[in-house]
Amino acid sequence: MAYCYRFDYRFNAMHNPNKSEHGAHPHTFGVTCELNMEESEQDRVYDAIRDYLGIYKGRNLNDIMYDTYIEDIAETLFKDIDALIKDRAKLMKLEFSDKPVQVYVIERRTISDKE
Repeated sequence: MAYCYRFDYRFNAMHNPNKSEHGAHPHTFGVTCELNMEESEQDRVYDAIRDYLGIYKGRNLNDIMYDTYIEDIAETLFKDIDALIKDRAKLMKLEFSDKPVQVYVIERRTISDKE
């Protein structure tokens, strides 16, 4: 039986969505994943997500991604994490924030296993 779990991760990084020469600024980014999975997969899935998100820690996101608006970052994270865990869990929702009052949410429209 699959259960629904939430995984939270925070990391410090910089970005410059306008790509100007001197506009990079730091944030503590927040990622929350809502996952459907078997309890036995929990540690492996969390470790895989934590390892993946660790590549962004302390980096300038413009060195890694072309577009660094929070919407673009969130969509990249959703696609990458979904592909990373597809054999063990289903990513149902991802919330990405660069400040407490601004959160971008990507959510699957259906919980069907047939996706």
